[in-house]
Amino acid sequence: MIPVKSYLYPGDEAAIQTVNSIPGFEKLLAFISQNSVERYYDIVYTSTYLKLTEKTAPEIHAMYQRACQRFGVEKMPDIYLHRSYDCSTFLFGMESPKIMISSSLLELLPPQELETFLASDVAAMKAGHGMIGLLLMVVNSFGGALPISSGLLTYPLYQWKRQSYYTYDRARLLFCGDFDLTARLIGCGEAPEDIMEQTPFEERMRQNAEFLQISGTAGAAKALQTLSTARPWNASRLTELYNWVESGTYQTVKEANDGLL
Repeated sequence: MIPVKSYLYPGDEAAIQTVNSIPGFEKLLAFISQNSVERYYDIVYTSTYLKLTEKTAPEIHAMYQRACQRFGVEKMPDIYLHRSYDCSTFLFGMESPKIMISSSLLELLPPQELETFLASDVAAMKAGHGMIGLLLMVVNSFGGALPISSGLLTYPLYQWKRQSYYTYDRARLLFCGDFDLTARLIGCGEAPEDIMEQTPFEERMRQNAEFLQISGTAGAAKALQTLSTARPWNASRLTELYNWVESGTYQTVKEANDGLL
């Protein structure tokens, strides 16, 4: 079993603490519980999207089962498929977490890469990230009915969601043990698979360095754009993962969990 502490990104932990310290946050959780908000989304998703089960999608179901075993998740989440050109998954829920998979992932990724991509959903469940997705959905759906200003929630939730991607990348690397594969998944959907495979890693890092060094007026625009999205820049993700490996921390984590990974 891969322990949570082995892949949880420090900024992720800090973001969780920030969200928990928001005034009125406990009232928001009570609102979600008392008004059966999760049950509401159960109805929406069950009525609209195909649930992937052992019978409807045995290969995908088996991938999630293996990931659940590796990350110590006892109850496998419900999995739904939606038609989308965005290569992504979406995890939400606290009492009964659910995962939404875009059809593009199934169409574009070969089995090993797909399984590694999907494994991070299970790792995220174990880290408690189902709450992020649920809260973002609640803010968007119920707005003014909430016992706390939605504006007060948006920034810290976006910050937490951005930090969570660095956790996903570490979990994927620990799951598959293949840095090149994990790096390609960070760029999933950027370019055709054959081009991604042929692009030297050094060239991607050179382009990332150019982006990260942007400053001045353009740098201010970059910072504002960062705050307005729930996803971090791919350049930042790849650099963080590379630094985690190059610093020796990844190897230390593997050695500390010898026999588990």
